[in-house]
Amino acid sequence: MTPENCKKAEWLRRYQKINRRINRKCEEVSQLRELATKITPTLSDMPKGNQTSDKVSEAVSKIADLEKEIDAEVDALIAVRNQIQTAIDNIPDDTLKTLLEYRYIDGLTWEKIAVKMNYSYMHVCRLHGKAINVIECYTPPMI
Repeated sequence: MTPENCKKAEWLRRYQKINRRINRKCEEVSQLRELATKITPTLSDMPKGNQTSDKVSEAVSKIADLEKEIDAEVDALIAVRNQIQTAIDNIPDDTLKTLLEYRYIDGLTWEKIAVKMNYSYMHVCRLHGKAINVIECYTPPMI
């Protein structure tokens, strides 16, 4: 693949990268929520400070911060997906469009794409090369 085509493929791969980051942050929020619900007061006759409420408020604060990050990344993901989808939609050949969507939007492997499209692995690779040559509206990645 030419350096220009490598850049195009990398540009198309941004969607999956952002999607993985969002999924990881969602898992982190889930873990924090689980931790926050596990925090229970310890009953004792000895006077102590209110450490439980501090832990809960700290966990809630972290969850809120992470949710803001996730919202911002989801907005970025939507913008990236729209750029990629527009570039793919501008390809006149429906077969090439489908192949690029399977690969870069759905994240399928070449083998799965070959099965779904009822083509050989080698033919899918050839079609991908053709699709990368044809795709336009390429802009350098912002993310």
